[in-house]
Amino acid sequence: MAFTESLRVGVGGRIGRAFFGVIVGLILAIAAGALLFWNEGRTVKRHRDLQAGAEQVITVESSVIVPGNEGKLVHLIGQTATDGPLVDAEFGIEEQAVKLIRDAEMFQWVEDEHTRTEGSGSSKQKVTEYRYEKKWESEVLDSANFKEPAEHQNPRSMKYRPQRLVAQKVMLDAFVLPDFLVGKINKSEPVAIPNLDRASAAVQAEGKLAGDEVYFGENPDNPQIGDVRVSFKAVRTGITSIVAQQAGETFAKFQAANGTIELLHEGAASSQEMFQQAEAQNSMIAWAIRGGGFVAMGVGLSMLFGPLVAVAGFIPFLGGIVGRGTAIIAFLIAGIVSSSIIAVAWIAYRPLIGISVLVLTAACIVLLVKAVRKRKLLQQQNSAAEPPPLPANPPQRDLKS
Repeated sequence: MAFTESLRVGVGGRIGRAFFGVIVGLILAIAAGALLFWNEGRTVKRHRDLQAGAEQVITVESSVIVPGNEGKLVHLIGQTATDGPLVDAEFGIEEQAVKLIRDAEMFQWVEDEHTRTEGSGSSKQKVTEYRYEKKWESEVLDSANFKEPAEHQNPRSMKYRPQRLVAQKVMLDAFVLPDFLVGKINKSEPVAIPNLDRASAAVQAEGKLAGDEVYFGENPDNPQIGDVRVSFKAVRTGITSIVAQQAGETFAKFQAANGTIELLHEGAASSQEMFQQAEAQNSMIAWAIRGGGFVAMGVGLSMLFGPLVAVAGFIPFLGGIVGRGTAIIAFLIAGIVSSSIIAVAWIAYRPLIGISVLVLTAACIVLLVKAVRKRKLLQQQNSAAEPPPLPANPPQRDLKS
């Protein structure tokens, strides 16, 4: 189902938005550059902390607390345990687990908004299409804010909400795990619900079992707006490896030169493996931020060409060509600027790598310029080598003479 709204875009409005976009684009490009520079510093500092931690860490037994290890960066492997079961009384679910998670979703209308520009020249108009689909969502969507609310009404509340229970005390053999390490234990598995005998009277009266879900509605195979489904997951106890600072019977974040070290792996892992995983995660975050910074800078630089694209848009077919061309140019510039910022940042932290990246960037620019010039030269040579065109009506020879 869809609802469409059209709004004519005036000349003044288009140019005004384009110049406003220049301001936004400039801010976005500058912020992206600052983010890229900060990210390289963060990456190097984290790498140094992890290297230093890997050199200092000692592996200890989890079954006994040795006072001589107080304040040291320790690695240990042990079995987690809790001081009692976690209970969701409303549904009668009881699990000996670190966390008990209730997932609840309601079947409701979802509005998706899609905007496009149609027409050309001075007859452009902005067309916004609102599409409506029925989906399972964990949060109540207020249909009063929909563009077309009359035929797409959602209930105002959901009777059963998502919930997360966490054990008050989690042990790792002889040690007590602090909250910041418990928060890193998240490997969950579904909880089977054999029956609703221990659930509340309301759940028993309204709910029905559908696989590993409790369903509130007429037919799980044909959900209706307002139907609710509830399922459970448990983060169970098990073998766990940690790297942190020993602090009495518990642990603290180890203060390194630039940040803190507190690592947890669900399962058995050596200290070397845990630091390698941390290094891989650091690299993954670095590349994610680099990619995001590059895209943000490209979008920002594209917005700087907004007035040019807006003016070109008054000529049929020209607006689209100029828009695509400026976007390509903006992202080429973003690639060069982004790599240059990364190189300069590395010069500040790791000069050898930074200079190498900067030289590589300069070489790419030189090759790009040479390729463009060579292409133009070939085009000129080909144009000069072409024979002159034959006349449309060549003169006839007089055979008699």
